[in-house]
Amino acid sequence: MLTTKVVSNKKPPLLSDSESGGSTSLKTVLGVFIKSKIEQRKQKIKAKLEKEISTTTSEWVKARNTGFLALIDSANNKILDEIEKTISKH
Repeated sequence: MLTTKVVSNKKPPLLSDSESGGSTSLKTVLGVFIKSKIEQRKQKIKAKLEKEISTTTSEWVKARNTGFLALIDSANNKILDEIEKTISKH
């Protein structure tokens, strides 16, 4: 007759990031990469807005773009999407 002994029903403890192979460092690398891409995107949008400010005669466009420039430094991807959508319409 075959018998088995159950030692424990407990699950093994989860490993910390350092014990599991360093997924924290992967998150850090991805975070730096994403921030870099967002900064590149911000610079590209800023250049478009500044160019339009310097070439337009419309006071409305100048005011709008100046407002967008003030928002860009604290903008996330969603805000950048909206700004790009607005300036690409014109």
